[in-house]
Amino acid sequence: MATSPSSSSPFINVCNKGLSKKDFYGVYDIIKPLSAGWKQIAISWHLEIDTINRIEADCRGDTIACLQKVVEYWLKKDYDYERYGIPCWRRVCVAVKEGGGDPALADEIAREHPLPATTGGATPHPLPATTSPTDVVHNDEIPPLGGGNSNHNETLHFAKRGVPPTDVRIMSPGSEKSNNSRVYAPHPEINFPLTNKIYELQYDFADVLQLTIESFLSEPALLPKVIEYLKRCVHALLGPIKNDNQAAVQAVKEQFSDIKTMTDLFSTLQDKYISWFNYELIIKLVHVFLSENHTLKRTWSEYEDKLKDYFINSGGLLKDADAVKFGITDVPPGT
Repeated sequence: MATSPSSSSPFINVCNKGLSKKDFYGVYDIIKPLSAGWKQIAISWHLEIDTINRIEADCRGDTIACLQKVVEYWLKKDYDYERYGIPCWRRVCVAVKEGGGDPALADEIAREHPLPATTGGATPHPLPATTSPTDVVHNDEIPPLGGGNSNHNETLHFAKRGVPPTDVRIMSPGSEKSNNSRVYAPHPEINFPLTNKIYELQYDFADVLQLTIESFLSEPALLPKVIEYLKRCVHALLGPIKNDNQAAVQAVKEQFSDIKTMTDLFSTLQDKYISWFNYELIIKLVHVFLSENHTLKRTWSEYEDKLKDYFINSGGLLKDADAVKFGITDVPPGT
């Protein structure tokens, strides 16, 4: 008889890919019927007791609101996720079965979110995670695939990225040696936890920027003053390479002069002048024009501390992230 994806108690056949805040509705909508057991679900997800008590007090016994907060805190990893595991559909199934007391729903979730199957039939030989010194090929031109028997004498060339290639050996079934059957490809070291944290920082930046925009929208009379301030900061916006270009300076000033609303202003800033790692201009605007908004200032300070801690203590961010992908184009070679 066929078994369900959850035939094993820890739901080992259910997808364990990490979930984030953007998955809130997908998770909440499916477990909403279990709102009466929100506290047991929270405990199953190992939320802190203080967090659970705070949710109960803030929501005043409204079970729907309590469950919403539980899902929100869980997806934000507001618990010891390094010990208990990151949010994923596998842990949703466990919480629904054990905390929510609905094994049928847990099985339904398991069927809808199975562990991705391995394609291609038999399991291939594992690729090496790293390269030994004898495996690295330093020549730019690589011998033809399949040795010297290629009719087209095709060659592969590495893109000069400053990353040594990895010798990936593809062996035919039953073959002990395959010296001539090699495919060479660039294989930079990737640290997925670090890369995931970059995306988390980007989400955090989006949240605090949205709070900032809402604060400025509530003060529309500030728009002319903000624009005049930005015009005086044009040289800082352009940087040392372009700030001597008077045509570029004038173009930026005219661009700001054409802005009529606070929404248009922040759209322009976000498109051209600020990002999750280049945010100092926004902090200056907050301190100059919203100096009494202590909550907003504290929120930016917390984001700044989080980013600073990550860059200083992560130990490998610039090595493991694709700098160009995240908009950094001037990283020195070898970092």
